[in-house]
Amino acid sequence: MSRYQKAQNHLKRLLEMEVFLSRVPNKLKRTASVDFNVLPQFIDRSCNFECQKRSSSGDRLPDFNSWAKKQGYQRKMGPMRQWVIQVWDAWFDDVYPPLENKRETEFASTRPVTVLQDRPFSEPYSEYSDGKISMSDEQAEELMKNTSNTILPRTIDVANTYSPEERALIMEEICLLSENIDRCASTCDICRRGALYRKLGQLEQARYDLETALKMAPNMLSAHWEMHLLCLVEGKSISAIDELSKITRHLLKLTTLQESQRKFLHNSLRAMATVYDRMGNVSMALSTLSQLIRLDPKNADAFFTRALIYEKKGDSLLAFEDYYRVNTLDPGNREALLKRGLYFFEREEWDECLKHLNDLINQCPNDASGRLIRGKCLVKLSHWQDALRDFCVAIHMRPNDYEAFFERGSLLRTAEPEQALKDLSTSLLLNCTEDNVIALFVRGVIYFETFQ
Repeated sequence: MSRYQKAQNHLKRLLEMEVFLSRVPNKLKRTASVDFNVLPQFIDRSCNFECQKRSSSGDRLPDFNSWAKKQGYQRKMGPMRQWVIQVWDAWFDDVYPPLENKRETEFASTRPVTVLQDRPFSEPYSEYSDGKISMSDEQAEELMKNTSNTILPRTIDVANTYSPEERALIMEEICLLSENIDRCASTCDICRRGALYRKLGQLEQARYDLETALKMAPNMLSAHWEMHLLCLVEGKSISAIDELSKITRHLLKLTTLQESQRKFLHNSLRAMATVYDRMGNVSMALSTLSQLIRLDPKNADAFFTRALIYEKKGDSLLAFEDYYRVNTLDPGNREALLKRGLYFFEREEWDECLKHLNDLINQCPNDASGRLIRGKCLVKLSHWQDALRDFCVAIHMRPNDYEAFFERGSLLRTAEPEQALKDLSTSLLLNCTEDNVIALFVRGVIYFETFQ
């Protein structure tokens, strides 16, 4: 092939390439490269590969102020912190509705509300069971058995709670309140009468008065508090938490709180944590106490209660930190000092344990528990005389403590065997169970060494 022919072929190739490149591109599908039928479920499957976005060097923190303006926040609405709490409360109510016992509400809905509404305040409560209830006693008892909560009788015995003189004074106060209610029904008088009925154990009368007070004044905090106490007496823990939640939500919505309102809020949160703890819901109890601590960082009782729950949960380090804060706020709290000493004693850090127990005994020289633990710590440090002195003081302050007799008997095993035998025998007389089986072993060793 000559050079001219090669040039012509090259030019033709270039023209073909130009025509090919000028064509409209043909968009390929995912199955274009497959020469067989693909199942439908594999056609629409997206690729797992995701292109990562390039991160810029600028700050990506959200602008909270601009977001608040978009949500409608204004300065006249109060502090932004309170507004955020309201936003979270609204969201929490939408996602997690208030707890409510379904069967309990069904039982309450079956009771005739009109009878309670039409009934005058001065009407004696003994007539409540006279033919005014639409269902029979057998049906009511069957319905009570089907409820999840324990329904107590309409009256409970409180003979051991109040003396006859105190009961007479309470009944006299109830009569005066009933006279005032007949003349002019006041929510405070009705609520107080319901509280007095609860103290006397008349639960149905107390519930009627408290429900009436809440219908007249739904935001009456004292009525919600008394209702939560009544629910606890009836064994309805969930209902008690609902009543306390109403108190806390109402007070947290206020921009400024008076001193009495602040104390009421703190007491409500602490009561809620106690109820959660008794129910076994440790997480909610800790969350409630943490909220109380955020509102009142100088509340030593809240730190101490949270430390006890942490200790029950097994978080010894968190419990120790809270005990430390308790002693920072209240240096005279002997229980917190004792707990801190026990923390180091369990970890065999004898010097730190001795330091905390010395602080405790300097404040409370007659503390038997502190003397006993410090004596054990001194034994580990080979300070025999000081340990013996602490054991003697512990026995003197608490003569029924079998552990103190055992520790002193074990310490005197070689120096004074006879006194050691007396102490160990006394310890066994006070507690002859598996918890004190080591005393039998030590006494047997002394018998063997003495009378071999």
